[in-house]
Amino acid sequence: MTGHRMEYPNPTGFPLNRARLQPGMFGRSVATNIGPFIPTSPADRESQLSGVPVVPRSYDGIPQGLSARIAPVGILSDRARTNYIRRVSTLDRSDGAVRTALKLQARHATPLEVLKPLERWRRDLGPAAGSGGRANVTNQGVNGLARRLGKIGRGAGLIGALIAIDDVLCSPNHRRALVANIGAGLGGFVGGAGGAAAGAATGLAAFVAAPAGGLAGSTAGGRLGYEAGEELYDHLADW
Repeated sequence: MTGHRMEYPNPTGFPLNRARLQPGMFGRSVATNIGPFIPTSPADRESQLSGVPVVPRSYDGIPQGLSARIAPVGILSDRARTNYIRRVSTLDRSDGAVRTALKLQARHATPLEVLKPLERWRRDLGPAAGSGGRANVTNQGVNGLARRLGKIGRGAGLIGALIAIDDVLCSPNHRRALVANIGAGLGGFVGGAGGAAAGAATGLAAFVAAPAGGLAGSTAGGRLGYEAGEELYDHLADW
């Protein structure tokens, strides 16, 4: 918010009433009885009319941006592994070449944040130790990891959706907050993908840089996307 509070003389000598903050479900502080201020944007004018201005937070959009990237990374990783397991289970135990081709397809469908650490752990495409060289046996450790990533992704998506809903409901301008949250989601997804791609290009450090770049990109993208959504709404409201 860009409004500025106006201070008035207080002849009583007692402190004037301050804003009463009511936290929302996920920390959004809604201020009531906050006193006069000079509106300098469409959002401020609408907040003044509603009487419920929102106290800005420096991390607006970051949780939404993170969840917008973590959710598809986890879900797509799980889906790629599930499809691989299903196809491999139909092979003959000697179909090593087909299994290698299927594993390569699965890796191409795996997001970089998961793919680069996986490649560091299992560089070759052949059967894992302990499988007896059978082409129709998959690595149970990797299978379990993929399932956990899927659960993390679905959980992150649910949390991100709840945070966005709470943010919209607690805002005095629901439409502006909706546009801001859409921007945060898009920014987090695109920023995370870009950060992961940049990290994956670092060579030997890619197994650390790709997931770190994805987190950093989705964090920055979520925040910038949220601000861009607010500015877009304000710009359109001024027309």
